[in-house]
Amino acid sequence: RAFRVTPTNQAAIVQICHLVHGLPLAIELAATQTRKSTCQQILTALQASYTVLNSTLHDLAPRHRSIRTMLDYSWQFLSPEAAHLLAACSIFRGTFDGAAVVATMGDAFSIGATTDLLFMLVDQSLLQLSPGDENAETPRFALHELIRQYAAEQLQTQPGAVDRLQIAYCHYYLNLLIEQSRIFGHDLVALQQMQSEIENLRAAWVWAAAQGQWDLLLASAYPLRQFYNLLELSHEAERNFGRTIAQVQQFYTQDAAASPTQQSLIAHLLAYQTHFYVCLDQFAQAEECAQAALALAQQLD
Repeated sequence: RAFRVTPTNQAAIVQICHLVHGLPLAIELAATQTRKSTCQQILTALQASYTVLNSTLHDLAPRHRSIRTMLDYSWQFLSPEAAHLLAACSIFRGTFDGAAVVATMGDAFSIGATTDLLFMLVDQSLLQLSPGDENAETPRFALHELIRQYAAEQLQTQPGAVDRLQIAYCHYYLNLLIEQSRIFGHDLVALQQMQSEIENLRAAWVWAAAQGQWDLLLASAYPLRQFYNLLELSHEAERNFGRTIAQVQQFYTQDAAASPTQQSLIAHLLAYQTHFYVCLDQFAQAEECAQAALALAQQLD
């Protein structure tokens, strides 16, 4: 059957193109799927895994019949150091710089060697320079989402690598937030630089909570509250702090008793939630949070 763009499938087509970042081969492979699936079904499958992008068409070169095959082909030509670095980069969200990579990977590479490898991966089209950063003093890099998924699979094959990198990643970004919070309240440039890290900050906070890094979360809670407030992200702040409170409560419910750090963290997050509920004119919820924060603070005293 002939494929046509219609008002019904147009939105899904746009989302597919956005999801694959306009990669021509990915769009071509997605198009071959329209013989047996609707655009919405292709989009749903692609959101779950890039491996849906494959084709049996014989007019395509063998290494172009699936994204996985293409990436397998490219991966085999990487040096062990470059492959290790690219796999580690899959942990980042949005854009990142060389300093973040070095801090996350530990003593594996120097900043100079890391930057050289990052640019080599850019030259091989496995990594991208963030738009506008081509000539920047501190360039920022990004992974195409399909490559990030593939690189993440490679990282999973390295025993203990994901946990080790996640912990280092959380500490790097949340400590960066703590450090920069001392100046971004009165320095617009510092705030803008920190804003460029927002996707990594979000992921670092979520992973820190999932791993029970209570001391780190407590130390970075007020800087994050300050950051949210300056950017006027009240909805995100309220939801994020509420989710973290639930995670902490789940941990100490399982462990039978809450530690003083856990209790202090919840009290602080409730107080910050109160602030953002007020910003959102949700005064009943603000009062409820304030009372809960006060009760918990009195217990700590």
